[in-house]
Amino acid sequence: MMYIMQCHNIGINKKRVVFCLVILVLLWAGFQWLAHRQGDSDEYSASQGALLYGNGVSSESLMVGQEENIFLNERTKVKIAYTQNDLDENHNRWVKGNLALVVHVPVQQQNTKKCEMEYTVLRTNFCLQYQPDTLEILSFDVTSESGTPHGELLEQTTHLNVSNYIVYDMPLQGEHSVQFINYQWGIGMVYCWRYEMILREDGTVKFSLFPGKEEIISQ
Repeated sequence: MMYIMQCHNIGINKKRVVFCLVILVLLWAGFQWLAHRQGDSDEYSASQGALLYGNGVSSESLMVGQEENIFLNERTKVKIAYTQNDLDENHNRWVKGNLALVVHVPVQQQNTKKCEMEYTVLRTNFCLQYQPDTLEILSFDVTSESGTPHGELLEQTTHLNVSNYIVYDMPLQGEHSVQFINYQWGIGMVYCWRYEMILREDGTVKFSLFPGKEEIISQ
């Protein structure tokens, strides 16, 4: 009789183990499905944000060292930074800034508070060199680069429409087009922009990108 009861208990325990294993497998599958759905959602939001970026963006007048964030949607933003304003050994002034398309994703790490990871998808750099006494422009470049190793810049062209001298509050402007792809977020875009960089007499600078003559094409 005792032996029969023990066998019966063993049978019940096996059923419980199998039941628990089935529940664990279902839970794991559910978490994987949710993670996949979240990944698809992040990728879609990143792609939509990249498309919105083509509509252009403009900063406030920034002081050197200052940044501005402009959110496009829940996963993407444009980070505009005024990074440099100083003299070189020849007493020529360098002014630099950039606009970066950024994907930000909330991350919950174990035993830590919820934080965000940021991935720079595309960065467009402004670089001006001029003579501060005469305001003569020595060089002015607008170039783009991939922000991560997961991206590739396929082609870019820049046309400068600038005079030989700076006029405060008047834009240095031209056209800039860039074709790139980012494999991490599934983004492929061609941007055709009209860019502007405005220097103020108080030392602040304003950076802008506006839609150009050609349409933005999603690759």
